[in-house]
Amino acid sequence: MKRLRIAAVVTEVRRYSHAQHILDRFLFGYSWDGRHHVPDIELVSLYTDQRPDGELSRDRAYFKEQLNRLKEDHPIIGDVAGIGLMLGVGLVKDQETGEKFGDEVNLGERLKDKFRQEGLILQAGNGTITFSPPLCITRDEVDEIVAGVDRSLGEIEREF
Repeated sequence: MKRLRIAAVVTEVRRYSHAQHILDRFLFGYSWDGRHHVPDIELVSLYTDQRPDGELSRDRAYFKEQLNRLKEDHPIIGDVAGIGLMLGVGLVKDQETGEKFGDEVNLGERLKDKFRQEGLILQAGNGTITFSPPLCITRDEVDEIVAGVDRSLGEIEREF
């Protein structure tokens, strides 16, 4: 008898979850009545979305909160905006008035150089730093990015 071929998509596999139980039965079979059974199904394709401990795909506010904390120490930050992990930090000459930097300051290029020295590759213009990390980013990685941005902004502010 020819086995039925199927593909499976599992959105989240955790230890002892229903998804793990079902996948174990398809991949390894199961014991029943003192015998080992393998289903008459051949699993030909499997996609699982594994979630490493600490990743932020479902806790997206953390990154934005950390960037907002930088506003207290850096008057160059006007606002932090975005959705999920796609965020932007607005850069201003004066936080109170919202006055922007002129093109002659070349702030974007100067910031990109500082970021590279910190090991960061970020988009920066005269008015915005943008972030769009992978969904699997962890809190530790966010903390590392924010610390690098913090140091870079500090250096830029000392130059003014």
